[in-house]
Amino acid sequence: MLYLFYITTGLLTVQGIFSLIDGLRFRAFVRRSLEEPFGPFKPKASIIAPCKGIDTALEENLDALFTQDYPDYEIIFAIASDADPARQVIERATARHPDRSARLIVAEQGEGRSEKVNNLLRALDHISPDSKVLVFVDSDARVGPLRLRALVSALSDGRKDDSFPQKEDSFPQAGAATGYRWYLPERGGFWSAMLSAWNGSVATMLGDHKNNFAWGGSTAITREAFERFNVAARWERAVSDDYALTRAVQDGGSHIKFVPRCLSVTREDPTFGEMMEFTTRQIIITRVYRPKVWWMGMISHLFFNATFWGGIIFVSLGGNEITLPLTMLSAIYVLGSMKGALRMAAAMDAIATARREILKLWWAYCFLWPLVSLLFLYNFIKSATTRRITWRGVRYEMRSPTETIVDGSK
Repeated sequence: MLYLFYITTGLLTVQGIFSLIDGLRFRAFVRRSLEEPFGPFKPKASIIAPCKGIDTALEENLDALFTQDYPDYEIIFAIASDADPARQVIERATARHPDRSARLIVAEQGEGRSEKVNNLLRALDHISPDSKVLVFVDSDARVGPLRLRALVSALSDGRKDDSFPQKEDSFPQAGAATGYRWYLPERGGFWSAMLSAWNGSVATMLGDHKNNFAWGGSTAITREAFERFNVAARWERAVSDDYALTRAVQDGGSHIKFVPRCLSVTREDPTFGEMMEFTTRQIIITRVYRPKVWWMGMISHLFFNATFWGGIIFVSLGGNEITLPLTMLSAIYVLGSMKGALRMAAAMDAIATARREILKLWWAYCFLWPLVSLLFLYNFIKSATTRRITWRGVRYEMRSPTETIVDGSK
């Protein structure tokens, strides 16, 4: 039994070292990306913003969309119902910025897809004919004034002007560009900190590689690529807009480019139940849309928790040989804490305006990571038992990436 413990903790220590190396690479990538100049590629763009309900700081989030440092763009807001309380907020924001082209469309209800996806599909019918880039955003994320410029610039891939269409053999290798969210509390609280640490570990899975996934809260794709990859068809029966777009781009032989400048602050103060529901919902969606990633995550967190927490129990029971086991467990914990510190430092680099707020949660990123892994394990186990989720008051059953059953409001 003791030898088995040494083998598993040894493997976990090696994994921790490689994870730390990945953390160093991620921070170096973030710093390098932030120093890169914007490219000259600035065609007309359409921001599509599906909304539902009143998100935290919704007024400020919408205002930020109107004040982008970009020469020519429009905003299309989409809601599912005339009665949605977000309508009045959108109308006020539009009135405050009369110089910006913006419109609101009511998508009504769609069949066999999520409300958000239906909003996006209906909004596509209203984009300007001369718009060359589509940018999808979430209403609960705060974007900086350079967000649109950064996303579109990442699509250029050496393009020296705004000319379209391209030749078949010159289609850009980066099929889409994406940012990601970084959760911060509005008022504070332990569960807010846990959510930030949980989400932060997902954020750092993105990087300078070709296995990135698109985040629907901040993704750009050229109109040409959107049509070439047939994304709209992928959305017809989908719950997840971003995973469906990711699959379309990857199946088309391209990849998603992660743009660290586009890391966005999202403010939430969840209760314990809300945190559990949100995190589990994300993993259920992952199971349906990215089963290989789901299996890798399940095995990884199962192995870690069985070894680490099992080792804690073993050491706590005492015995004659606890010095080496305790040392090995401590090494694993220190390696994980160092990775958490690197993750936090990278986020502070990318979101300079929120440096102090991120730093205030240093204890969560550096010390709570074993609890975060335990939360992930619960998410994975729970997701193995169901394909049903409740999202913004509507129940969905995801039978496959291309088949969704809408159960209705809860």
